[in-house]
Amino acid sequence: MIPYIYLNVFSSTFFFTNAYRLYYKPKYKSYYYAFLVLASSSTLHHAYPDIMWLNVLDKFAAYNVIYSGWKPFYQYLQADPRNVYSVESIINAVSFFTVVWLYGYGYFAGKYSFDVNGRSNIYHVGMHALSSIGHHCIICLL
Repeated sequence: MIPYIYLNVFSSTFFFTNAYRLYYKPKYKSYYYAFLVLASSSTLHHAYPDIMWLNVLDKFAAYNVIYSGWKPFYQYLQADPRNVYSVESIINAVSFFTVVWLYGYGYFAGKYSFDVNGRSNIYHVGMHALSSIGHHCIICLL
């Protein structure tokens, strides 16, 4: 059986699937590189959680991916007001707000990914999966 702590290492590799799909979209190379850095930094950070600078790099990479994905998603929404109701937009919004809830509220309440018991790793795996799915929806719109 895999120890719970290594689940985050394996789930960090989900982000390589996003980078793979972006590789074939040359117009979005910065988004591609943002995902490569995030996948690498997240995998290393979860493999070696005691190295503080990996934590900082991982957070910076995550914010860079959010920004890099928000720009084309916002342009898609501005192109036609009905785009808000597309399946990809709805999945993206639900996944984004769920991740914000799990991370933001969880941080201040000491729950979910910040719980002291072993379940915190499972919530964090869920955050990795939801983030990857949400960005896959953005990639579908490119």
